[in-house]
Amino acid sequence: MKGDPDATHMCGFCNRTGRGVEKNPKKGYRLEKRAALANVVEAQFSVGVCLSRGEGIRVNKKEAFGWFLKAARKGHEDACFNVGYFYEKGVAVSQNLQLAVKWYKRALEAGCADAQSALLRLENAA
Repeated sequence: MKGDPDATHMCGFCNRTGRGVEKNPKKGYRLEKRAALANVVEAQFSVGVCLSRGEGIRVNKKEAFGWFLKAARKGHEDACFNVGYFYEKGVAVSQNLQLAVKWYKRALEAGCADAQSALLRLENAA
């Protein structure tokens, strides 16, 4: 793989979102995936976003979950939240509220403000 993986991620993000360049989600996804494979955590999260929303690639929630989980295991706050959400709602995985709570707590510890309301929601549902 050529080039700096972090720079590849930034180029992918810019292409995917149209920041400073003409928006090109397919090219953005390809660049983000290259950076994700080089273990850039933010790119791993971004690939999950692309796959879950169908940005530049066909929607694949199961693969999205895998990328979110990779980034979450490295402490990415939004990835932790998304893993918790997937477990809470049973998106691409079997519903597991204990694992949802675990990942929401990790998201909260990492600084994700939305995790607090998710934990309260689950607590009130119990």
